[in-house]
Amino acid sequence: MMSNAKEEVRARLLEANRRYYDDGDSGLTDDEYDALAEEGRQYGLDVSTLTGPPEGTPWKVSEHLRQMSGIPDAIRNSNEWLERVKKLGLTPQDMGTASLKLDGLAVELVYSDPDPDAMEAGPLILTQAILRGDGTKGEDVFANVRRVGAVPQSIRRPTRDTISVSVTGELVISYNNLVELNRLGDREYKSPRNAVAMIRRKNARTQLLRLLRFRAIDCAWYGRGTRVHIGMTKWQPDYLSWLRIKAPVSTSPHDQFDPIIVNVVNAADAWRKVMEAEANRPNWKYQLDGIVWRRTSGEKFKLKFSPSSAVTTVRRVVEQLGRTGVIAPVIEFDPIELVHASVTRATVHNFELVKERLDGLGVGARVLVSRRGDVIPHVESVVTKADISWTPSMICPSCGSSAIQEGSIIRCSADPSDCPGTTMGLMRKFTTEIGIKGLGPGVLTAVMALGVTIPANLYDLTVDDLAEAVGPGGHRIGESVAANLVVEIQSHSSLTWGQLLGSVGIPGCARSVMTDIAQRFPDPDSLRDASVEDLMEVHGIGEERATRIASFVDTRWHETVGPLLDRVAVSAPSEGPLTGKTFCITLALKSCSRPEMEARIVSAGGIAKSSVSRKVTHLVCNIPNEGTSKLKRARELGIPIISEDELLKMMGDDSTEVPMEAAPDYDAF
Repeated sequence: MMSNAKEEVRARLLEANRRYYDDGDSGLTDDEYDALAEEGRQYGLDVSTLTGPPEGTPWKVSEHLRQMSGIPDAIRNSNEWLERVKKLGLTPQDMGTASLKLDGLAVELVYSDPDPDAMEAGPLILTQAILRGDGTKGEDVFANVRRVGAVPQSIRRPTRDTISVSVTGELVISYNNLVELNRLGDREYKSPRNAVAMIRRKNARTQLLRLLRFRAIDCAWYGRGTRVHIGMTKWQPDYLSWLRIKAPVSTSPHDQFDPIIVNVVNAADAWRKVMEAEANRPNWKYQLDGIVWRRTSGEKFKLKFSPSSAVTTVRRVVEQLGRTGVIAPVIEFDPIELVHASVTRATVHNFELVKERLDGLGVGARVLVSRRGDVIPHVESVVTKADISWTPSMICPSCGSSAIQEGSIIRCSADPSDCPGTTMGLMRKFTTEIGIKGLGPGVLTAVMALGVTIPANLYDLTVDDLAEAVGPGGHRIGESVAANLVVEIQSHSSLTWGQLLGSVGIPGCARSVMTDIAQRFPDPDSLRDASVEDLMEVHGIGEERATRIASFVDTRWHETVGPLLDRVAVSAPSEGPLTGKTFCITLALKSCSRPEMEARIVSAGGIAKSSVSRKVTHLVCNIPNEGTSKLKRARELGIPIISEDELLKMMGDDSTEVPMEAAPDYDAF
């Protein structure tokens, strides 16, 4: 099996590289490609040999002036770095430099003496631009690189006797220039890394090539006669700095390079530089994936940012009952570290996606897992199939009733009041959406033992009832806690129509969806009279979702919504600083979870949406360079993109500072 898995990974890498070189698109996201390459290294594949010059290339394949050997492995977490440091015996006196690792396309620029026999030592002229290839040879794309912005056509000699200089670095593109490239070009590139591959296009336009940049990383030079390597001197960083300063660059301030080479005191300082760069990642104008630390001895280490995706092995697939009675498979796998968190499980809610995208899922399968938006674990694909694929049992894991499939979801067929798991889920959804505090799973278990099976029953509870309720640990809630809970519940007896609809657990319908429904059908009678076709007139409501809503109204209205309407007051939407504004959130927040922020938006008079449409007035995003589909759609529609801090200020909340995670303590070094 191992051999088959290794060949499968190798085949996927070869295909991804072929597509990348031919089309500028590997068919994978950058994170997916990096995870696949890491998987190949774990199987012992020399990934660098899989990225050599493709057969049939239209470019001349040339040998490098000096071998472009990659850094063999990357260090992704502080514990691994600590172990490496101890193994190498590094000391606080082991100085070096750290430089940001830009994500682009490696290339060697060769500058040569146009007249080696001349008496006067003039400037050296750019004669070759060789892509990394397999490290020994690569495609010479000189004709295109000479038109790239910030590539000097000639350079001064480091020494009088120098006849050639090798400058290695990265071809990169800023996020701003990527937007311009996609606007002017004949194709759309998904990421900066993919966009830089346009350097291989024989017919590339100068206007587009000028949007690329070259960032020098390393250099070496060769003398007359014997061509002995005399570079890599102590003033090399100064020479590289001169290359960057003297090279012609864009006059646009946003496209200048930030300082990229800094001295580090010791190994601990090197790791702190990684954390500082990663914390500042949203502000960088170029795509980064870590730093490179070079010891004074010349040895290099690649210290990478914590990945947002990785490959791991499935250990178990467990079916779990959700809050609305929907059964979802939970995939448990070997621990992986993603974005500074250990991840061991991910939930898949859509069974159709399991069939279409996760073919071969099961115990022993190798899967690619990501943290979308650096928050939610998600199984992206199956890298190596399991010997026996997982299939749903079609049995409710809580009450044992048969399960039924409705569109892309599977749910328990029992009446919610007959299924303890569904009842608990619905009660938790209601209390969470409404904002009632103090009713965690333990207290709710005690409350349900009193006969509370629907949200409306909560408003009938008395202090005496609650005081005698016994929780899972055998302890009574007590009169003091009971009194506080009754006050808390009654303080949430005035709800907007949208809040009420979003809290009762209509399968597949988030609160933002039901807010739209409430606007279109502003009272209970109008919604009860609505047909499937009427519901489909609401933006974002397709036939499947409209059918679910209509089915809920027909079968569950009398036992959920009806009793609630008898006990709560339905009020007009809140007025506040966000009145008249509609917000959508993408990627991770700093101050709270997305549902909590959406609730705060509604409380401030605004509307929270789960997707971007013309109705959205602001997209909230802390990482505007990440390139999510929501960001892309917002830019297409001209929707303002604001940060979480800006949103909080609009609400009137200026307490926006969130303490950063402290760097690991390396005082022992």
